[in-house]
Amino acid sequence: MPIPPGGGPDIVARLIAPKLTDALGQPVVVENRVGGNGNLAGELVAKSPSDGYTLLLGMDSLMVINPHLYGTMPFDPQKDLVPVASLVSNGFFMAVNPSVPARTFPEFIEYARRANPPLQYASGGNGSQHHLTMERLKARTGIDMVHIPYKGARRRPRRPSRARSR
Repeated sequence: MPIPPGGGPDIVARLIAPKLTDALGQPVVVENRVGGNGNLAGELVAKSPSDGYTLLLGMDSLMVINPHLYGTMPFDPQKDLVPVASLVSNGFFMAVNPSVPARTFPEFIEYARRANPPLQYASGGNGSQHHLTMERLKARTGIDMVHIPYKGARRRPRRPSRARSR
């Protein structure tokens, strides 16, 4: 699993694992190997014995984007991995902090054009579809934004505030 625990694909893997365990008659364990837009997990699977005991629930970016994004990769996803099934699809949406004075997409673009310093946006990591989609948005609209990559799309829960007693 190339995504941190709690991310969308990880949840899918954890829902499928018990069903695979039942169907195969042996335990299926989800192991998270995060990094390199899926390259770390992909390399682990690509270099494992070809015995069917190691599976990858990967993203299409690993197969399609990474070979063009990274100058060298420790494996060739087109030759060393074999897609078996498409499990899910998802859509992208943009969300902004309620304090941003934009309520429509055109208002947001205008706000971003005027922002000084440039607005920041987060993504699930360098080369992710989220990152590349925002870079395309920047190019098409002429806005300047700063990319803040994370090692996955999972949001960390807030810590409960601690009330002080006097």
